[in-house]
Amino acid sequence: MSTARFLSTSLVNINATSRRSLSLLVRRSRFSLAPQRGLISVIDKQQCRQITDYSAKDSRVNSRKLRKLDGSNMDGAAITAAALKHQGVEYMFGVVGFPVIEVGMAAQAHGIKYIGCRNEQAAAYAAQAMGYLTGKPVALLVVSGPGILHAIGGLANATVNCWPVVCIGGTADVDLENRGAFQEWSQQESVRNSCKHVSRPTSLHTIPAHIEKAVRCAMYGRPGAVYVDLPGNLVLTSTEEEISFPEPVPLPPPVSIPPIAEIEKAINTLKSAKKPLVIVGKGAAWSERGATQVQQFLTKSKLPWLATPGGKGVASDLHPRFIGQARSLALREADTVFLIGARFNWILHFGLPPRFQKDVKVVQIDICPEEFHQNVKTEVPLLGDIGETLAELTPRLGEWAYDESTEWFKKLRENAEKNRTAVEKLVDDHSTPLNYYAAYQPIREFLANNDVIVVNEGANTMDIGRTMMPSRLPKRRLDAGTFGTMGVGQGFALAAALWARDHSPKTKVLVVQGDSAFGFSAMELETIARYNLPVVTVIINNSGIYRGLLPEDDKAIEGDRTLALPVLSLTAECRYEQMCEAFGGAGTVVRTVPEIKAALEKAYQKTDGPTVINALISTDSERKPQADHWLTRSKM
Repeated sequence: MSTARFLSTSLVNINATSRRSLSLLVRRSRFSLAPQRGLISVIDKQQCRQITDYSAKDSRVNSRKLRKLDGSNMDGAAITAAALKHQGVEYMFGVVGFPVIEVGMAAQAHGIKYIGCRNEQAAAYAAQAMGYLTGKPVALLVVSGPGILHAIGGLANATVNCWPVVCIGGTADVDLENRGAFQEWSQQESVRNSCKHVSRPTSLHTIPAHIEKAVRCAMYGRPGAVYVDLPGNLVLTSTEEEISFPEPVPLPPPVSIPPIAEIEKAINTLKSAKKPLVIVGKGAAWSERGATQVQQFLTKSKLPWLATPGGKGVASDLHPRFIGQARSLALREADTVFLIGARFNWILHFGLPPRFQKDVKVVQIDICPEEFHQNVKTEVPLLGDIGETLAELTPRLGEWAYDESTEWFKKLRENAEKNRTAVEKLVDDHSTPLNYYAAYQPIREFLANNDVIVVNEGANTMDIGRTMMPSRLPKRRLDAGTFGTMGVGQGFALAAALWARDHSPKTKVLVVQGDSAFGFSAMELETIARYNLPVVTVIINNSGIYRGLLPEDDKAIEGDRTLALPVLSLTAECRYEQMCEAFGGAGTVVRTVPEIKAALEKAYQKTDGPTVINALISTDSERKPQADHWLTRSKM
């Protein structure tokens, strides 16, 4: 009998006469110089499979070795890992446990980088952010029952936000279903509303096909989350038969363009507009040639434009015809809107009055036909890839360009300058405790001089951050997105830091989040520290959700605090930076603009782990007065 193919992590069908041989096989393995208690497995007589005792202190649980990676002599864990690798998966985020530990180990053995997180939801946020940044499939590995349930929030965020992620979820052994198995749950039904595609392989031979389709569904069309349910008995079942692997899914995805007649109609509609407005959404960032073609279109057409939060950076906020500071006026008075990868959802107030003209004409590019005529009639629907569609449209403009001397453009610029001036007055107010805008000033200056991926999260912290942190490059800003999800910050930062390490070493990662937002995924600081990633987090700390209490006011509360403490309050001036220090990172508390500036400069001198800058600001600081409420509500 040959030496062990999979060491202790393979499932081997065992009969009574072969158990002694198995014991000798493990002891003689060239991968184990001496018998290891954690590697000598217990034989589950009912299941006839080998189960590793991972609780053993001397168990070499990360020493999985595979003799072959060609699809033969493999178990379910190895087949799954090989299928993911074959489909171009480079990263896997997750939280391992029964029954998927072997899948994580097999992934590493196949050269997939595994990042172990502290919570499945944060792992899902990290995986989808990496999928967005790389444009490639990224895996999320979770355990059964509570594990997949924890991940659902992240999967829903990915689908709503249109970012790809391939979730592999362990589940109870098939023959134990409906019998009260360990962490048994109807996982496929639970994830279906959060995913584009859900499936379960029924044999080892079908795993590669399920992985291929999952990757294809995640990446093609409008991106999103997909789920593959992996029964525990498949993970450790082995086969001597040849396993076939489908061809890798071609990436980037296939593209299409609208009929030329529709493109000409769009051009004529834009030319006839008196008050045109271009709105750039994050769909433009996902398109392979989207950012380049959007920039060329804006330069040639000279149309006024602004970006949705996810579209920031597709073209620079410093573009001469960017009028983001006049957003409310632009939306309210535009007679023609050109949506480029943007949607008429809550972010754009559904395209309805009073935030838009009741008879506004809409030209829209989207890869999803169901998105046309959403809330408002689409005058010219352009179904196709954004980059390829604009590549056809822009040259057809000929010599035409929008006249920047029109009253419309003058009005937009005057309004933008008025709002900018109002903001700068707040920026220049350095009295302590600081307001939001003053706290952002040194951050803005730092961004102007460095290539930085910004992760921005919170309520006022995020809303103000969109104005105070101009975006210059595509995919350099990650925030709560279409789903408005709080808790994405540290997961997004984890992915961004790994992406920068592997693909853009000079790019820095900066998280700017409120103290409430930080709390959702703060333990991922330990993950970031464990992988030696230089992430800098600035916590804009107002001691609450929207607003908090001063320490003296907090201490003055008498009686039952569950009845007296305001529901928006968090711990007054909580020392979050000490949490980072506990993980081996650096931390500092700051209260003034010079202190924030000095702390940022010092933080990026650390290259082997995280830093938290705890910026204590006024507990009642607010956004500057807004003409319209940020959220359009029902009047029912």
